[in-house]
Amino acid sequence: MAWSLIAHYQANLGANGGTTGAIDTTGADFLVVIVHSYSDSFPGVSDSNSNSWTPRTKYQSTTYQGVQISYCRGGTVGSGHTFTVAGTGTYPTVSVLAWSGSAATPYDQENGNPGAAGAQTIAAGSVTPSEDNELVIAGLATLSAVTSPGIAGYTIEDSQVATPVTGVSAYQIQTTKTATNPTFTWTTASNCSAVVATFKMAAATGPAEGTPQTRRPLAYSQRV
Repeated sequence: MAWSLIAHYQANLGANGGTTGAIDTTGADFLVVIVHSYSDSFPGVSDSNSNSWTPRTKYQSTTYQGVQISYCRGGTVGSGHTFTVAGTGTYPTVSVLAWSGSAATPYDQENGNPGAAGAQTIAAGSVTPSEDNELVIAGLATLSAVTSPGIAGYTIEDSQVATPVTGVSAYQIQTTKTATNPTFTWTTASNCSAVVATFKMAAATGPAEGTPQTRRPLAYSQRV
């Protein structure tokens, strides 16, 4: 089995957060929400299908902008799927990524950088996946509108310029497990924070090693 991005969505939900627009997550077995926020109290994640969410570490600077990855494996998916991130004065930008191809217990590694002031680049921190074929998710939160965001070796899926928090989501699908330290760059100096997490892919399906293949007997006309 291979990783496949089923759907994605990003939006700024305003001062007190709220609910995203609807997407169709049919076929996904792994949901990731990155919350890019501005508050001492970091908002949690819920969704319209009442799934259970696992939050990872919150990386937040002293200037309050922060970023956090939450995920749900094997939840209820389908059309009309919405996601809610709410909290007074949190100003969340929300990135949603719906995937298929995850292992039953997908979480592997995580790292993050709680902040740099007036920067034009930030590295989330190095992670080394424990298996081949892992999905690496990276997120950036900046305190002001940035221009021309980039991240070498990764695909930027969404970038939402908003005040006071701009959010960027990116990913990399590895073939061979390799150390990676996702480094975001942009052209407008800003306070910022970044996060990275890696997730295991489902094992390939097929006959076990050493298992003989079942063969159909040849038809009479094929016999010598």
